[in-house]
Amino acid sequence: MKSASRNAVAVMLLTGLVVGALAAAPGAGALRLRPIRARLIYDDGTLSANIVDSTNVWTLWNTVIGEGDAKKPSHATMIEVPVEDMPHADPRPAVVQLFVAGGRYHPRDVPLVRFDSTGVQLARFRLDDTGCARLALKAQLRGSAVIDSVFEDIPFACGE
Repeated sequence: MKSASRNAVAVMLLTGLVVGALAAAPGAGALRLRPIRARLIYDDGTLSANIVDSTNVWTLWNTVIGEGDAKKPSHATMIEVPVEDMPHADPRPAVVQLFVAGGRYHPRDVPLVRFDSTGVQLARFRLDDTGCARLALKAQLRGSAVIDSVFEDIPFACGE
């Protein structure tokens, strides 16, 4: 009876080790995108808070001359796409691709690197000549296929 108990304990320990190793393996399916963030790049080089934060809706009217909630002129926007995975996971060769409708922007890729202990990294994209035309953004996390996608709309507008 004791050997049966020992065998059962050994099987449980080995199963736990295998399951734990699979859960801790880099790229074990935890790789995903978080919501897109966007920040105005002011003409003086400083950055705004997130302009697409659902808890604080920005009025983006005549941003190029500092009207609306911009407070200062801005002609560029920093798009930040947070990516999560397990700490120290190596997502390579995955990339984050940004597609922008509403401007003259070509798709852009940012390659991912090994994650640090936080398990989060930012893919950053600078868009110049923004502030008057609405932008529809789609970010895709791609490996050999699309792994995840997120969307955002920036309602820039200008007029008198």
